[in-house]
Amino acid sequence: MYDVHPVSGHFPSVTPEQYRKLKRDIGVRGQDRPIALYEGKVWDGRARLQICEELGLKPKIRILRPKDRPVAYLLY
Repeated sequence: MYDVHPVSGHFPSVTPEQYRKLKRDIGVRGQDRPIALYEGKVWDGRARLQICEELGLKPKIRILRPKDRPVAYLLY
Protein backbone atom coordinates (compact mmCIF):
# COMPACT_ATOMS: atom_id res chain seq x y z
CA MET A 1 0.00 0.00 0.00
CA TYR A 2 2.68 2.52 1.09
CA ASP A 3 6.46 2.39 0.87
CA VAL A 4 8.53 2.78 4.03
CA HIS A 5 10.34 6.09 4.35
CA PRO A 6 14.13 5.58 4.25
CA VAL A 7 14.60 7.32 7.62
CA SER A 8 12.03 5.08 9.28
CA GLY A 9 13.95 2.03 8.15
CA HIS A 10 16.78 3.00 10.52
CA PHE A 11 14.55 2.40 13.54
CA PRO A 12 14.03 -1.16 14.78
CA SER A 13 10.89 -3.03 13.94
CA VAL A 14 8.85 -4.87 16.55
CA THR A 15 9.83 -8.35 17.64
CA PRO A 16 7.68 -11.32 16.57
CA GLU A 17 6.21 -11.51 20.09
CA GLN A 18 5.40 -7.77 20.11
CA TYR A 19 3.82 -8.19 16.68
CA ARG A 20 1.57 -11.03 17.88
CA LYS A 21 0.47 -9.00 20.92
CA LEU A 22 -0.18 -5.91 18.83
CA LYS A 23 -2.15 -7.90 16.27
CA ARG A 24 -4.28 -9.46 18.99
CA ASP A 25 -4.88 -6.03 20.56
CA ILE A 26 -5.81 -4.37 17.26
CA GLY A 27 -8.07 -7.31 16.44
CA VAL A 28 -9.94 -6.87 19.73
CA ARG A 29 -9.89 -3.09 20.30
CA GLY A 30 -9.11 -1.66 16.88
CA GLN A 31 -6.25 0.60 15.89
CA ASP A 32 -5.56 3.29 18.50
CA ARG A 33 -2.51 5.07 17.11
CA PRO A 34 -2.54 6.21 13.48
CA ILE A 35 0.08 5.28 10.92
CA ALA A 36 2.16 8.39 10.28
CA LEU A 37 3.03 9.24 6.68
CA TYR A 38 5.72 11.72 5.73
CA GLU A 39 6.50 12.59 2.14
CA GLY A 40 3.90 9.99 1.13
CA LYS A 41 5.73 7.12 2.86
CA VAL A 42 5.33 5.27 6.16
CA TRP A 43 7.20 7.24 8.78
CA ASP A 44 5.86 5.40 11.83
CA GLY A 45 3.60 2.37 12.12
CA ARG A 46 4.98 -0.26 9.75
CA ALA A 47 3.69 -3.10 11.93
CA ARG A 48 0.31 -1.44 12.50
CA LEU A 49 -0.13 -0.99 8.75
CA GLN A 50 0.73 -4.62 8.02
CA ILE A 51 -1.62 -5.81 10.78
CA CYS A 52 -4.48 -3.67 9.47
CA GLU A 53 -3.94 -5.14 6.01
CA GLU A 54 -3.90 -8.69 7.40
CA LEU A 55 -7.08 -8.09 9.41
CA GLY A 56 -8.85 -6.33 6.55
CA LEU A 57 -9.13 -3.06 8.48
CA LYS A 58 -8.93 0.38 6.94
CA PRO A 59 -5.89 1.95 8.64
CA LYS A 60 -6.11 5.29 10.40
CA ILE A 61 -3.55 7.60 8.78
CA ARG A 62 -1.93 10.83 9.94
CA ILE A 63 -0.08 12.98 7.41
CA LEU A 64 3.01 14.65 8.89
CA ARG A 65 4.33 17.92 7.57
CA PRO A 66 7.72 19.55 8.30
CA LYS A 67 6.13 21.80 10.94
CA ASP A 68 5.06 18.64 12.81
CA ARG A 69 8.75 17.89 13.50
CA PRO A 70 8.75 14.36 12.06
CA VAL A 71 12.01 13.27 13.71
CA ALA A 72 10.68 14.28 17.15
CA TYR A 73 7.51 12.32 16.34
CA LEU A 74 9.58 9.15 15.87
CA LEU A 75 11.46 9.68 19.12
CA TYR A 76 8.40 10.20 21.33
